[in-house]
Amino acid sequence: MHARVNGYCLPRPAVLFPLVGGTVAATPTGNALATSVDNAVFEITGFPFTFSYNGVGYTSCYMSSNGFISFGATAPGAATYTAISTAGTDGIVAAWAGDLNGMFQVNGITSDMRWDVVGTAPNREVVLQWTDWRPSYTTSITSAYRINMQIRLQETTNNVVISYGPGAIVVGTGTYSGTRQIGLRGTTNADYNNRLNAASVLFTASTNGTANTSTQAWNTTGTPPPGMPSNGQTYTWAPPACPAPGGVNVNGITASAATVNYTCTACSGTYVVEYGIAPFNTIRIWCYGRRGGTGNFGACFDFSQALSGLASTTAYDVYVRRDCGGAGYSNNTTKATFTTACVASTAPFNENFDSGVATWTPPTCWSNPLASGGEQWRSATTPLNGNNPTGVLDHTGNGGKIMWLDASSDILPNELISPLIDMSTLSSRTVGFWFLANNTNTTVPVVQHGISLDVWDGAAWLNLVTYYGNDPNWIKLSAVVLVVCQLPRHSG
Repeated sequence: MHARVNGYCLPRPAVLFPLVGGTVAATPTGNALATSVDNAVFEITGFPFTFSYNGVGYTSCYMSSNGFISFGATAPGAATYTAISTAGTDGIVAAWAGDLNGMFQVNGITSDMRWDVVGTAPNREVVLQWTDWRPSYTTSITSAYRINMQIRLQETTNNVVISYGPGAIVVGTGTYSGTRQIGLRGTTNADYNNRLNAASVLFTASTNGTANTSTQAWNTTGTPPPGMPSNGQTYTWAPPACPAPGGVNVNGITASAATVNYTCTACSGTYVVEYGIAPFNTIRIWCYGRRGGTGNFGACFDFSQALSGLASTTAYDVYVRRDCGGAGYSNNTTKATFTTACVASTAPFNENFDSGVATWTPPTCWSNPLASGGEQWRSATTPLNGNNPTGVLDHTGNGGKIMWLDASSDILPNELISPLIDMSTLSSRTVGFWFLANNTNTTVPVVQHGISLDVWDGAAWLNLVTYYGNDPNWIKLSAVVLVVCQLPRHSG
């Protein structure tokens, strides 16, 4: 299947409703929020064939009570209503994405979510169905409307089909209206193929969406437009003749090299990897030796490509496409972006932190990770008002920047990590830093936070010195390094 779902075409379909057997994933036991299958996600496993979507093969999916399915290891959020414009999963097929739920014994009607496999190999289909589902969330038992819809995943063709069955008022006026996201999404919400109609246009006369937020307007009663799907209305998305790879990721990143990886289910031939310094936009390359932009490219036969000669500390964009011979080239994959590592600095090395450019942004090649449940070091010429100690300038007194934390009471886990420092040419290796901690909190005893000076030996962090204490003056902490390793991290 195409690694960009906006390459799918939409041929005319056949009527494919209803599904009466299979496995029931969920059914309401009441009409209250907690019992009507509201905001629920179910993992559907055990496809008897591999379904290719976005160039990746799947034998399972997640089915949401909110009218869509998703692919990949990560389940969608239970309260996901705008599935196409919301990122976070490997792919989306949305039949009626919105805030939905089922009904229980409303005028004799009870909803369900079910799935089954129909047909015989090699033309089987995985069918996922929302039976007598409410088109919009409500717990009413005096006014209700039901909609029936399916998503069908077809073997061999890898077509995606959305089909609608009969809809009707169940009880009362059943008057509801709104908008729904309907269509496909790729690995990011920048890759979409969806449908669009305004409230002044019939639901059955939708056109291609123009944004990942495009929707189809609908209403259950009154004179259309927009109306509801007709019984048997079906959308079928077929993959292109030349499927593109998917699952693009970059690893093995160093200061001058990286490896681009990708997948393509049941694909053959060669692939083109094109990259350039971000922001880099490429166009399709029609033959080897011709560049579609200002970047670099290479033909490769495996599902990975090594890149070399890269500039350090630089962001790159990379695209992959497939060469299908007589069928031409596939579209580009969704852009992947990576940043090369820093080159090692050579000792002697000094850092005054004056090049920190934002509150939590230290100088280039310094790392300021946010620990789970922790906090980050901040860059400023003096700590923010209300933090202790107040009015502090850097230890030289020249008004330069410092990296600081609020340690007036309890302090959260944190680290400040230097770039790699090459100390191999030094006969005596000493590292150190200036430090000020003056906790004026009136608690007794006064809280004293520790700060550690650690070095990396290539496998683990080694502690050189740890200091506890309060002092209104700057203190210099230093230690001898006995191994050639990374300049220290400061942690508190």
